[in-house]
Amino acid sequence: MRDILVDCEGTVAWGGDLKPAKASHFHIAVRPEDRALARVAEKLDTSRHREFRAQTAGTVADPAAPGRRVKARRLRPVTTG
Repeated sequence: MRDILVDCEGTVAWGGDLKPAKASHFHIAVRPEDRALARVAEKLDTSRHREFRAQTAGTVADPAAPGRRVKARRLRPVTTG
């Protein structure tokens, strides 16, 4: 889960970080006009970037790759925008 959040660059909050935890909950954690949201949305839009289709959130070729695991462990919980 945290692996996907890394790709979202702090724009998405996961319910697993809430009190009480709700693992099935996600929400956008920034304002609609936030430039990071537009950047992440473009990055994750696989219909526009065929060459990156296998390397976007939730579809990384190897989510257990050491570099991705390090980023996921360092990720701070995001709960509000």
